[in-house]
Amino acid sequence: MADMLSQEEVNTLLGAFDKGDLQVPEQTIEKNLFTQKKVTIYNFKRPDRVSKEQLRSLELMHEVFSRNLSVSLSGYLRTLIEVHLVSVDQMTYNEFLLSLPNPTCFNICSISPLEGNIIIEINPTIAFPAIDRLLGGDGKSFAEARALTDMEMQMIDGVLSRIVDNLAEVWAEIIRFNFQIEAKDTNPQAGQIVPLSEIVVLLVFEIKIGEISGFLNICIPFLSIESIADKLSLQHRYGSGERQKDNEGTKVKKLVQRVQVPLSVSLGTVNVSVKDLLELRIGDTIDLGKSIDAALEVSISDKHKFFAKPGVVNRKKAIKIVDVYKE
Repeated sequence: MADMLSQEEVNTLLGAFDKGDLQVPEQTIEKNLFTQKKVTIYNFKRPDRVSKEQLRSLELMHEVFSRNLSVSLSGYLRTLIEVHLVSVDQMTYNEFLLSLPNPTCFNICSISPLEGNIIIEINPTIAFPAIDRLLGGDGKSFAEARALTDMEMQMIDGVLSRIVDNLAEVWAEIIRFNFQIEAKDTNPQAGQIVPLSEIVVLLVFEIKIGEISGFLNICIPFLSIESIADKLSLQHRYGSGERQKDNEGTKVKKLVQRVQVPLSVSLGTVNVSVKDLLELRIGDTIDLGKSIDAALEVSISDKHKFFAKPGVVNRKKAIKIVDVYKE
């Protein structure tokens, strides 16, 4: 049994505490302070429904989207376009609406086969320069803040088409979306796709056209992607990427096989004077300097690759490859 203090020893210790003769070492006090449990603030009114890992996965996906969109818009608007991913965050739908300018280019887009809609919002600071470029201008912004007209909203469809095409491409590794613009408006308060308190994922992109920059916002309600939320984990994405790696060579081969290249056959060449060329008439014969049994040169993209013999197949002129040209 462990030794126990007598009553006299207990009274002595208590008296020493009262007089201040007995002190607790500072190291012990500091140790007790550091061993206290840490408290994490949690807001029950706004719970975090999207994990940090899922947000990171979305960030990596849409960094690829921003690079692809830069190339796509640069070709469409015929000028250098820079697109950068600014942030990926979760918030309530009401907070998202309050962050938007009014008026703006507000588009509601369906995401079949999943239910629900997403929002694609293009700030007027970038919508007007894009329209100016489409009309042959230098891509300057308008000094007057106003809503887009119906015709201008139609003109921005080309930009929206490239946005949804690139979105579908980066989401294809998780699910093949069929994006479709369902409604357009200039007032963001007019379109309520989910309750104001519902959690959404907001993707913010900065678009630069020359010296002018503006923002592209893509709002995805968590309710719409909740059924595929487990596929947003990095482990699932990288695991599926390894499984698909073996098929990439086959896919590339099929794509290359569909590429068309120009093929030409040279019957021969000859130099003639301008006088003889002007005197050519129907029925004249030109000596090409080749024997009838000589092999013809077959070129692909103006590069000599094969030798061939002329002939006829099914009443159509044809050639038969007889040898490979070696440089």
